[in-house]
This record gives sequence, C-alpha cells and structure tokens, in this order.
Amino acid sequence: MRDEDLPWDSMCHPTVREEMDKKGSKNGPMVSVKLSTIVSLYNLAEDVETLYVSLIEAMEEMREPFELVFIDDGSTDATYEKLDALARKDRRVRIVRMRSTFGEASALDAGLRYSTGERIVY
Repeated sequence: MRDEDLPWDSMCHPTVREEMDKKGSKNGPMVSVKLSTIVSLYNLAEDVETLYVSLIEAMEEMREPFELVFIDDGSTDATYEKLDALARKDRRVRIVRMRSTFGEASALDAGLRYSTGERIVY
C-alpha cells in the first residue's frame, strides 16, 4: 500500500524534528529508541496533558530511551492541537493524525508503522 493510500496524514513535524536532531532539545540529542508506547485518542483534549505527564513519569522510571506515539483518530475537538504543542516541546512525542475516525485497528496499524522502538506497547 502506498503512503498516499493510507487513512492518515504523515507524522507531524518532520521538519521540526530534523531541526531538533541537529540542535538537540531540552531532552538532549536523539538516541536509539528502546520502547515505543502507542496511544490512540479521540476527542480527549481535556485529558491530553494529564495522560502525557502520567506516561512520562512511568516511562522515565524505566531508564531506557523511549517515545510516545499518539494517534489522533479524527478528533473534532482540540486533541490534535494539544498533542501538537507537546510534540513541539518534547522530542519523544510523535503524532499521527488520522483523516477521520477509523477506529482502534487502524490507529494501531498507524502507530506500528511510525514507531521506532525495539519493543512496542499499545
């Protein structure tokens, strides 16, 4: 299947991420990701920050390089905008934005395609 046939837009901020790779960010230079956590969201703008903080706390306890891959499953509220703000300040956050609501199976597929970790949690 070609990328243009997939039901989601490409991962957000590739340009920003490339710039951060060159300059580094508050979390330092990019290292090999050991663990990817995929999280599917639909109209959960009010919960994005709380979820992010909880996941960061749990993942940092593992003391391994990680990434959070958030899938916005066609939200109609401010979920994407909140995720976008997180991705801009934390290089460990990746976003896949679905073109409309496709459900858990498509969200998992998108997350698996964009995850870079050696191990994946969904």
